[in-house]
Amino acid sequence: MSDPSGDWRDILKKVAETSAQTDAKISFTPRGKNIVEDAAAVYAFAGKTELFFVNKDEAIEIVNRIKGETIEADKINDEKFLLTELKKSGAKIVIITDGNRGAWVYDGLEFLHADAMKIEAVDSTGAGDAFFSGFSAGHIKGESLEESLKMGIANSSNVILYYGGKQGLLNSDAIEKKIKKIKIKKLN
Repeated sequence: MSDPSGDWRDILKKVAETSAQTDAKISFTPRGKNIVEDAAAVYAFAGKTELFFVNKDEAIEIVNRIKGETIEADKINDEKFLLTELKKSGAKIVIITDGNRGAWVYDGLEFLHADAMKIEAVDSTGAGDAFFSGFSAGHIKGESLEESLKMGIANSSNVILYYGGKQGLLNSDAIEKKIKKIKIKKLN
Protein backbone atom coordinates (compact mmCIF):
# COMPACT_ATOMS: atom_id res chain seq x y z
CA MET A 1 0.00 0.00 0.00
CA SER A 2 1.44 3.32 -1.02
CA ASP A 3 0.51 6.99 -0.78
CA PRO A 4 -3.01 6.77 0.67
CA SER A 5 -5.08 9.88 0.01
CA GLY A 6 -8.66 11.05 0.41
CA ASP A 7 -10.16 9.57 3.57
CA TRP A 8 -6.89 7.76 4.14
CA ARG A 9 -7.48 6.92 7.83
CA ASP A 10 -10.61 5.00 6.87
CA ILE A 11 -8.71 3.30 4.05
CA LEU A 12 -6.01 2.19 6.52
CA LYS A 13 -8.70 0.85 8.85
CA LYS A 14 -10.32 -1.17 6.04
CA VAL A 15 -6.97 -2.54 4.86
CA ALA A 16 -6.11 -3.59 8.44
CA GLU A 17 -9.51 -5.29 8.83
CA THR A 18 -9.12 -7.14 5.54
CA SER A 19 -5.61 -8.21 6.47
CA ALA A 20 -6.79 -9.54 9.84
CA GLN A 21 -9.62 -11.50 8.19
CA THR A 22 -7.53 -12.97 5.38
CA ASP A 23 -4.01 -13.15 6.86
CA ALA A 24 -2.84 -11.00 3.95
CA LYS A 25 0.44 -9.27 4.67
CA ILE A 26 0.75 -5.51 4.30
CA SER A 27 3.60 -3.54 2.79
CA PHE A 28 3.19 0.18 3.50
CA THR A 29 4.82 3.43 2.51
CA PRO A 30 2.90 6.50 3.66
CA ARG A 31 2.89 9.85 1.95
CA GLY A 32 4.44 12.82 3.69
CA LYS A 33 1.05 14.48 3.99
CA ASN A 34 -0.24 11.51 6.03
CA ILE A 35 2.62 11.90 8.50
CA VAL A 36 2.04 15.65 8.89
CA GLU A 37 -1.72 15.21 9.31
CA ASP A 38 -1.65 12.27 11.73
CA ALA A 39 1.67 10.61 12.51
CA ALA A 40 -0.01 8.56 15.26
CA ALA A 41 -2.37 6.95 12.74
CA VAL A 42 0.54 6.17 10.41
CA TYR A 43 2.55 4.71 13.30
CA ALA A 44 -0.39 2.62 14.52
CA PHE A 45 -0.97 1.24 11.03
CA ALA A 46 2.74 0.52 10.66
CA GLY A 47 2.31 -1.88 13.58
CA LYS A 48 0.08 -4.04 11.40
CA THR A 49 2.55 -4.30 8.54
CA GLU A 50 5.01 -6.89 7.33
CA LEU A 51 7.11 -4.21 5.59
CA PHE A 52 7.12 -0.55 6.60
CA PHE A 53 9.03 1.74 4.20
CA VAL A 54 9.90 5.39 4.81
CA ASN A 55 12.61 7.74 3.67
CA LYS A 56 14.87 9.23 6.32
CA ASP A 57 13.06 12.58 6.49
CA GLU A 58 9.77 10.74 7.03
CA ALA A 59 11.35 8.55 9.70
CA ILE A 60 12.58 11.62 11.58
CA GLU A 61 9.18 13.30 11.29
CA ILE A 62 7.30 10.24 12.60
CA VAL A 63 9.67 9.70 15.51
CA ASN A 64 9.60 13.41 16.44
CA ARG A 65 5.81 13.46 16.42
CA ILE A 66 5.36 10.13 18.24
CA LYS A 67 7.86 11.00 20.94
CA GLY A 68 6.34 14.48 21.23
CA GLU A 69 9.73 16.11 21.23
CA THR A 70 12.46 17.03 18.81
CA ILE A 71 15.04 14.28 18.41
CA GLU A 72 18.48 15.18 19.70
CA ALA A 73 20.85 16.17 16.89
CA ASP A 74 23.15 13.17 17.38
CA LYS A 75 20.22 10.76 17.06
CA ILE A 76 18.89 12.27 13.83
CA ASN A 77 21.86 10.79 12.01
CA ASP A 78 21.63 7.47 13.83
CA GLU A 79 19.64 5.22 11.50
CA LYS A 80 19.73 2.40 14.09
CA PHE A 81 17.94 4.70 16.55
CA LEU A 82 15.31 5.62 13.95
CA LEU A 83 14.81 1.99 12.91
CA THR A 84 14.47 0.91 16.55
CA GLU A 85 11.91 3.63 17.31
CA LEU A 86 9.85 2.74 14.24
CA LYS A 87 10.11 -0.99 15.01
CA LYS A 88 8.41 -0.29 18.35
CA SER A 89 5.23 0.29 16.32
CA GLY A 90 5.02 -3.47 15.81
CA ALA A 91 6.04 -3.52 12.15
CA LYS A 92 7.84 -6.77 11.37
CA ILE A 93 10.48 -5.19 9.12
CA VAL A 94 11.33 -1.48 8.93
CA ILE A 95 13.18 -0.03 5.95
CA ILE A 96 14.59 3.50 5.71
CA THR A 97 15.93 4.91 2.45
CA ASP A 98 18.12 7.98 2.11
CA GLY A 99 18.83 8.65 -1.55
CA ASN A 100 22.49 8.36 -2.48
CA ARG A 101 23.33 7.21 1.07
CA GLY A 102 21.49 3.93 0.49
CA ALA A 103 19.03 2.03 2.68
CA TRP A 104 18.80 0.47 6.12
CA VAL A 105 16.71 -2.49 7.27
CA TYR A 106 15.81 -3.80 10.73
CA ASP A 107 13.78 -6.88 11.57
CA GLY A 108 14.22 -6.88 15.33
CA LEU A 109 17.27 -9.14 15.10
CA GLU A 110 19.75 -7.46 12.81
CA PHE A 111 20.46 -4.08 11.29
CA LEU A 112 21.59 -4.05 7.66
CA HIS A 113 22.79 -1.29 5.36
CA ALA A 114 23.49 -1.10 1.64
CA ASP A 115 25.11 1.87 -0.04
CA ALA A 116 23.40 3.26 -3.11
CA MET A 117 25.15 2.35 -6.33
CA LYS A 118 27.40 5.16 -7.49
CA ILE A 119 25.98 6.16 -10.86
CA GLU A 120 25.11 9.38 -12.64
CA ALA A 121 21.36 9.88 -12.18
CA VAL A 122 19.29 11.29 -15.03
CA ASP A 123 16.08 11.64 -12.99
CA SER A 124 15.29 10.47 -9.45
CA THR A 125 11.54 10.24 -10.09
CA GLY A 126 10.33 6.83 -8.99
CA ALA A 127 13.55 5.80 -7.22
CA GLY A 128 11.78 5.18 -3.91
CA ASP A 129 8.93 3.27 -5.52
CA ALA A 130 11.42 1.20 -7.53
CA PHE A 131 13.31 0.41 -4.32
CA PHE A 132 10.10 -0.59 -2.54
CA SER A 133 8.97 -2.82 -5.41
CA GLY A 134 12.38 -4.51 -5.71
CA PHE A 135 12.65 -5.12 -1.96
CA SER A 136 9.03 -6.31 -1.74
CA ALA A 137 9.50 -8.69 -4.68
CA GLY A 138 12.48 -10.26 -2.96
CA HIS A 139 10.57 -10.58 0.29
CA ILE A 140 7.55 -12.13 -1.42
CA LYS A 141 9.84 -14.64 -3.15
CA GLY A 142 11.18 -15.64 0.28
CA GLU A 143 14.61 -14.09 -0.20
CA SER A 144 16.69 -13.12 2.83
CA LEU A 145 16.74 -9.55 4.09
CA GLU A 146 20.16 -9.16 2.46
CA GLU A 147 18.96 -10.30 -0.95
CA SER A 148 15.76 -8.27 -0.72
CA LEU A 149 17.81 -5.19 0.16
CA LYS A 150 20.10 -5.81 -2.83
CA MET A 151 17.06 -6.17 -5.10
CA GLY A 152 15.67 -2.84 -3.90
CA ILE A 153 19.00 -1.07 -4.43
CA ALA A 154 19.43 -2.63 -7.89
CA ASN A 155 15.94 -1.66 -9.06
CA SER A 156 16.13 1.91 -7.76
CA SER A 157 19.61 2.46 -9.16
CA ASN A 158 18.46 1.44 -12.61
CA VAL A 159 15.27 3.51 -12.76
CA ILE A 160 17.21 6.74 -12.13
CA LEU A 161 19.10 6.21 -15.39
CA TYR A 162 15.92 7.22 -17.28
CA TYR A 163 13.36 10.00 -17.22
CA GLY A 164 10.11 9.16 -15.46
CA GLY A 165 9.37 6.53 -12.88
CA LYS A 166 8.69 3.45 -15.01
CA GLN A 167 11.36 3.11 -17.65
CA GLY A 168 14.34 1.25 -16.24
CA LEU A 169 12.44 -1.03 -13.87
CA LEU A 170 14.21 -4.38 -13.87
CA ASN A 171 12.83 -7.87 -14.34
CA SER A 172 14.08 -10.80 -12.22
CA ASP A 173 16.88 -11.78 -14.60
CA ALA A 174 18.25 -8.24 -14.82
CA ILE A 175 18.09 -7.81 -11.04
CA GLU A 176 19.98 -11.08 -10.52
CA LYS A 177 22.83 -9.77 -12.67
CA LYS A 178 22.95 -6.37 -11.00
CA ILE A 179 22.83 -7.51 -7.35
CA LYS A 180 26.21 -9.21 -7.62
CA LYS A 181 27.84 -5.77 -7.34
CA ILE A 182 25.98 -4.78 -4.17
CA LYS A 183 27.51 -5.30 -0.73
CA ILE A 184 25.49 -5.51 2.47
CA LYS A 185 26.90 -4.36 5.81
CA LYS A 186 25.68 -5.80 9.10
CA LEU A 187 25.66 -3.09 11.73
CA ASN A 188 26.39 -3.79 15.40
